Amino acid sequence: MNLTIYSMEMKRNFKSFLIWSLSICGILFFGMLFYPAINADGLLLQMEALFENPMMKGLLSAFGADLTSLASLTGFYVTYNSIYNVLLACIFVSIVAANLLAKEEAEKTAEFLYTRPVSRRSIFISKTAVLLSYVTILSLLYFLTSLVAMNFVKADSPVTLFLSPEDKKVLINAVERHPGSIYKAFNINEDSFGSLSLSYAAGLLNGNRGEMEEMDLDPEAMNSLLSEAEKDPEGFFSGVLENPDPYMSLFSFPLEKREEFLENVRGEMEEYKSMKEDFFRSPELFLLFFEADPSLFLNQFSNSETSMDRAIKLLELPSDFYSHIFKAYSVRVMFILSTYVFLLLLAMSSLVLLLSLLVKRGKSVLGTSLGIVFFFYFLNSISSAASAISPAAKMIGYISPFTWMDTDFSVPDYGIIWWKVALFLGITALSLFISGWIFKRKDILI
Repeated sequence: MNLTIYSMEMKRNFKSFLIWSLSICGILFFGMLFYPAINADGLLLQMEALFENPMMKGLLSAFGADLTSLASLTGFYVTYNSIYNVLLACIFVSIVAANLLAKEEAEKTAEFLYTRPVSRRSIFISKTAVLLSYVTILSLLYFLTSLVAMNFVKADSPVTLFLSPEDKKVLINAVERHPGSIYKAFNINEDSFGSLSLSYAAGLLNGNRGEMEEMDLDPEAMNSLLSEAEKDPEGFFSGVLENPDPYMSLFSFPLEKREEFLENVRGEMEEYKSMKEDFFRSPELFLLFFEADPSLFLNQFSNSETSMDRAIKLLELPSDFYSHIFKAYSVRVMFILSTYVFLLLLAMSSLVLLLSLLVKRGKSVLGTSLGIVFFFYFLNSISSAASAISPAAKMIGYISPFTWMDTDFSVPDYGIIWWKVALFLGITALSLFISGWIFKRKDILI
């Protein structure tokens, strides 16, 4: 790498970087200041009917959010920044990448640079290092500004459950050590079991929407069915047995097979009763539920710190465990989200750099580069929105690097998905390798 070329390019792009970074960080910071006002007086919950629209749900899912997560500080941050700041950051790095090598020909400075005693390999590495430097610095500023903004408004924000893999291990170990205290610690009795088990079923259901579509089942109708059953599961089964026709229609069961359908319902009813008995007789079954989704048991404590005192005492958890897992935001989650932003910027900038070397000599690729950024951005948004109607549409979205970001922070064990990281880094490395190969052989317009 040639330090003279590197420092010259850093200075050449510094003013542009300063303007863009201040704009992005400013929009990020001041936009987050609106969260307390938006969340005040349950404004988001008052818009529940709007968010129930399938297309609206799809648009929210495009940014890794739903109505519940949007009501949290981190959910608002994810949605707000996915709409504005990530796109702006991609535009900036694309502008830098598009001009990095092409500008020498466009501004007629190629003759001066390429006649110096510096190899093309050294020139390419030096200029690429500038691009990587600005991507890294912008990502760090993005992360730090996010932390400052979140810290600024956290006092007016509700707490959310953030359970790291380490926290989950602590809880599971505590449950295994105190099997006789788990039901009392988590306020579980026969009356609450129905709600617990069906909430668990609803989570599994929402995770398998594609399979439901293949079985010709309406996901929204199935969720409505579970909500109805949650109030009184055994009474629900009895109601189905008394009037099975609407439920047979839901499952596309022929009316002539009524007895077969009723027999299946009776079997499910007996299985539910058996599972209920086993749940209170066998702590192992409780642990199975708990390991699958701890939030089912922990979210009941989110309203106040003292509500978890009994569980902490009975399970001998650390005294500060509540404040450790319930908070307005998590630095760990923010770091993971910012890491995905960094990887996205790397991939987009390297793709645009490659594009700038594929065009004819002296031609600007800035317009085309920005077009590609917007194409990938809206492809992700549209495919996610359409997936609420047809899950197959989600697969099309994987063409876009924006889709590779994992912003679903509410899932258990949220963290870095390594195959997605490998995808980002693979595209980046391949684009840079091909770019370097083309650059060393390209005829430069002087």
